[in-house]
Amino acid sequence: SLASAAFARAADAVSFEGLAVVVTGTEAERPVVEDVCAAARGTPVNLCGQTTLGTLAALIDGAAIVVTNDTGPSHIAAALGTPSVVLVSASDPARWAPIDARRHRAILNGMAVKDVLAAVREQLALGAAHA
Repeated sequence: SLASAAFARAADAVSFEGLAVVVTGTEAERPVVEDVCAAARGTPVNLCGQTTLGTLAALIDGAAIVVTNDTGPSHIAAALGTPSVVLVSASDPARWAPIDARRHRAILNGMAVKDVLAAVREQLALGAAHA
């Protein structure tokens, strides 16, 4: 799917910056997570079905960037101040996107992969500037 390809290319961009890539999801999301991991050029760490809310928050807190869809990890990243790129699909970005639009880029799911990558690179640069 386009979303899986966007997440895989985002994983590649993060990996290219020398950062480890960790992919999470619920057990029900395993097929999607496995698609993303298989499509990535690097070797992401697949923690699908292995995280609690607390371990997910700890991962997000220690991350240089979070690339997620518009679900719980997006809100955790916003609460912790971890730079993020949020692929918005079903929700209304004007209502549900993080308030700090500079640190948390909400983009419409289905946008070109190059637009997702541009947002990832911008957020990585922003995170490095604030490190």
